[in-house]
Amino acid sequence: MALNLVAKVHPVVFFTIVDSYERRNPEAHRVIGTLLGTVGVEKGTIEITNCFCVPHNESKEEVAVELDFAKGYV
Repeated sequence: MALNLVAKVHPVVFFTIVDSYERRNPEAHRVIGTLLGTVGVEKGTIEITNCFCVPHNESKEEVAVELDFAKGYV
């Protein structure tokens, strides 16, 4: 495993994360999502190019993530 990891995050990823957080249900405490990208040709370089929000239900005891949605998105 590389000790010197470099992550390059595209600006659209930051925008999407903030937008998802701002649009969440007011009772929701969190936003859950998936980061998409590639491992670069250079060893230890990760490029995050996109992301998406994954629907979920949460209560005080548990968080239930809709994994089928996440699997169908990619």
